[in-house]
Amino acid sequence: MKKRMHQKSILLAALCAFLPIHPLAAEPAIAKPVEKVALKAPTKPLAERVGGADSVFVGKLVNRVEDGDWVRAELLVEESLRDVQKGEKIQVIWRKMVGDIPIYDAAEGAKGIAILDDKHEGRYWLRSDKFEPLDQLDLVKELIAKDK
Repeated sequence: MKKRMHQKSILLAALCAFLPIHPLAAEPAIAKPVEKVALKAPTKPLAERVGGADSVFVGKLVNRVEDGDWVRAELLVEESLRDVQKGEKIQVIWRKMVGDIPIYDAAEGAKGIAILDDKHEGRYWLRSDKFEPLDQLDLVKELIAKDK
């Protein structure tokens, strides 16, 4: 029994002697600050989003109202691309923060291509993959034409 314990202590001493020499063991563990990164849902390809949307249109964000982390607004339809009428106001909702981590936000008067397909409490969810920049307009029109 003593011989076995002696062998274990020699083995332990050998391992301890090796650790400081090993390059990974010599590196001290340093706590790094956690970066606050915007949370974002995985984005489906544009063609898939346009094909599955309830409505697609060029809209202007109006009547923006903040309620804590939540924002409610309306999108005024300026150009109908599918299943809405020009001048119609579509209600939208989004959450701009989770705790102190930003998710998405849009300013009053922002214009974009709305690709809306899912609702929360009677309002469509709005986020970056639901409100595309206007430079995508020609591509979105092509996708809708192919979809007909």
